[in-house]
Amino acid sequence: MIMADITSLGLFWFIIGMLFLIAELLLPGFIIMFFGVGALITALLTQFGVLESLSSQIIVFLATSIISLLLFRRKWSIYFSGKVSHSLEAGQSIDDIRGTRARVIKTITPEGIDGKVEYNGTDWEADADEQIEIGTIVEIVERINLRLRVKRLDTTLLTTVGTEDTERKE
Repeated sequence: MIMADITSLGLFWFIIGMLFLIAELLLPGFIIMFFGVGALITALLTQFGVLESLSSQIIVFLATSIISLLLFRRKWSIYFSGKVSHSLEAGQSIDDIRGTRARVIKTITPEGIDGKVEYNGTDWEADADEQIEIGTIVEIVERINLRLRVKRLDTTLLTTVGTEDTERKE
């Protein structure tokens, strides 16, 4: 009878741990995962008979969750965060991106739905009035929900700016 209770409690902690890990995939913050780790450690210790009472299981769950959060969150967040090519200025919102530049990573076609740009380390779906090839630097015209409207940068303006910089150095 006692072994059946321990097995069912071990399974309970395992399921809780898996739910926390799945929730981490759906929610931002990189915190819930450590409670999943705590629940999985508690499940193992319960399954092997090290923890028998529910109160000891809760204490181990909370202790391992908090300790793993404090010890590993900063170290592991490097591996679980996206690459950021540059960050937003202080006080700038993602809504204030009009006029900034992005790089085309998947060809944009007029009336197409599969064009993409990379902005601030994140891939965004994009559309434009003309075809724009991969690698082209574009200017963001507006943001519509999770889609960016872009236009090709005026290459004569870029050449002029580059020429002025060269002339200043001489």
